Amino acid sequence: MSEKTMAKSKYFGMTGTWLTVWVTVACATDMTLFGYDQGVFGGVVVTQDYINQLNLTNNNSLLSTITAIYDIGCFFGAIAAVMIGDPLGRKNSILVGTTIMSVGALLQCTAFGVPQMIVGRIVAGIGNGINTSTAPVWQGETSKASWRGKLVIIEMIMNIAGFSLSNWVTYGFS
Repeated sequence: MSEKTMAKSKYFGMTGTWLTVWVTVACATDMTLFGYDQGVFGGVVVTQDYINQLNLTNNNSLLSTITAIYDIGCFFGAIAAVMIGDPLGRKNSILVGTTIMSVGALLQCTAFGVPQMIVGRIVAGIGNGINTSTAPVWQGETSKASWRGKLVIIEMIMNIAGFSLSNWVTYGFS
């Protein structure tokens, strides 16, 4: 097999500008999800149903811990990205991170108690830590030097867009 054929099969069957475009779409989507996830929980923790379901009335310390534990998961996810990034590759690392995030989201959505909510927050954080540590690196590794900075800035803009979207959705449903 020629080198060009191997390169095409290795990266979604694309090379050049189209590959850069689709890697940018994947990375920007990942960062939008990160931004959305950063903001969405703020609208959940203030609802009376959430507070009653998890029996958090007059327990601000536990409520704060449940909220903040997500960042601990992100920290461990970023550390995990160091270990799995090279063996799995960037694309597969993002797929693993997204799968882990989905499991964490499912655990949170189905939580009827504090322990499950804490586990769900940590698991989702681990997935998000893997993704946010991997996506900008993947973008930088696959982009032309002249485009690199602009494309990573697009990722950061999408992070803010995701955060804004979550706040507007919260506002709309409040």
